[in-house]
Amino acid sequence: MSGPCLCGDPYCGSCGNPEQAAMDEKFEEFVDELYEIIHTYEEMEFIKSVTSKLLEEFRAQVANRINEIRVGDMMEIDCLQLEVKSLKAEIKQLRGE
Repeated sequence: MSGPCLCGDPYCGSCGNPEQAAMDEKFEEFVDELYEIIHTYEEMEFIKSVTSKLLEEFRAQVANRINEIRVGDMMEIDCLQLEVKSLKAEIKQLRGE
């Protein structure tokens, strides 16, 4: 597949959506690769279990990092607000207010 899907199916999630079409294509390639290396039901269950655990851990780490960034941004905003207040006070003092 190249470019966006243009199948015209009204229920197609990637029809006319290049990002989704690219994701669908990568997913198909991934599944094909898995199909070539997994030989038993037990291997499939093992891969599914390990992948689920890894994804949970990855998502938790991403969420933690996003929270760290948010906290950092909030602290930076607080510092900037204090700086603005300080500058306003300094301006008032210079004006003799």
